[in-house]
Amino acid sequence: MIPALIPLFPLAPLLAGAFPATPVRDADTMKPGNVGDGMVKTVVFGVAATFVALYMGYESNATPEGVAQATTRTVVFSSVAVLILDFLLTSLMFHTS
Repeated sequence: MIPALIPLFPLAPLLAGAFPATPVRDADTMKPGNVGDGMVKTVVFGVAATFVALYMGYESNATPEGVAQATTRTVVFSSVAVLILDFLLTSLMFHTS
């Protein structure tokens, strides 16, 4: 079920943004590459969050407090990793020379 939803997530914002943007600025947001770029980002973000969670879980203490701290650190580090990766991937994908 989840793999079937992956193409829907990048496509939904593109469709939602295409209708208001097109009449105002004559923007062409519905390029086929945009959906593919979104799918690549989805996979990269999932892999990054998975590896952060694995590392934080491996390094945690075997106590309830240790697991709670590892969970908090996982959420924070995953969020920061996704923001940094989003910046890098967007700059690489939309780089025009």
